[in-house]
Amino acid sequence: MKKEKKLIAPNELSFGRWLAVLAATLGFYLVVFIVAVIVFPDLPKYLGAPGLEKETASILGLDVGSMLLFLSFIPAFVGFVFFLKVIGKTTLKEFILGVGGSLNKKSCLIVAGLFVLGFAISALTNISYIKLGNVEIGNYLFLIFFALVSVIFQISVEEFLCRGFFARWICKNKLGYSKRAFIAAIISSLVFATAHASNPEMFAQNNTLNTVLMFLAYALSGFVYFLCDMHFGNLVPGFIIHWLNNFIIFTMFSYQSAAITSSTIFIDTTPSSGALTLLSVFITHLPLVVYVIVDSIRRKKLAAKIEG
Repeated sequence: MKKEKKLIAPNELSFGRWLAVLAATLGFYLVVFIVAVIVFPDLPKYLGAPGLEKETASILGLDVGSMLLFLSFIPAFVGFVFFLKVIGKTTLKEFILGVGGSLNKKSCLIVAGLFVLGFAISALTNISYIKLGNVEIGNYLFLIFFALVSVIFQISVEEFLCRGFFARWICKNKLGYSKRAFIAAIISSLVFATAHASNPEMFAQNNTLNTVLMFLAYALSGFVYFLCDMHFGNLVPGFIIHWLNNFIIFTMFSYQSAAITSSTIFIDTTPSSGALTLLSVFITHLPLVVYVIVDSIRRKKLAAKIEG
């Protein structure tokens, strides 16, 4: 009789096992990168590696180096899912939804709607800086296609590492409001901001204060993602907000400093300022935060009524 393999739930994983999953994923990613460099020796030039003269080329209006950077998240995604299963003995579904968790379509629609509302309000506050872009339909359709493919892998990897790892390690698979959850939210938010420290907009700041404020803008975004994850009890809200944010920015707005520069419907000429970015992030996520607070109060009242 074939022996069944025991599935280890996320709340049963030790810190060492989690680190083993992350280390194996990183090792796999490095192997893929080394093989890619051997096969394509000019790859580091397109990626703008330090000490090398950057090679510039484009495909249908998209910079090849930027495309390769986004596509590099695919092996990281594949590696994480594989080692999560092999070393962590946990399925991707359980990692995202929790053991026995299920997807709540209503909460997904609420999160998506409130984020889009907040993003629209934020854009309206900067309307004087937003101009119409010169879009070529062929290039733009390719941009949308590339965004649909690449952004999914990009945000998944970032959510796995910046939210999922801390949620499943520190919170032990329980994402409701707790001291553990808030500690995980703070740590993961700082990690999320640090992971974006090499982004072009960080280097575009004219002083240290604005650089710090830009860092805090990323940290605030990460904290709101985790706040929504805690409220709904799984990692789906963070995925939705993060994906919508990156997809909208990717396909709708061209910024002066961004990881991807291409012709989009709008051109945002807002000065690259940490203070303005932090304000924009605050406005964008305000509807979500207000909803979470109001719904938390409603839940407490409902619970008290049932107990009474």
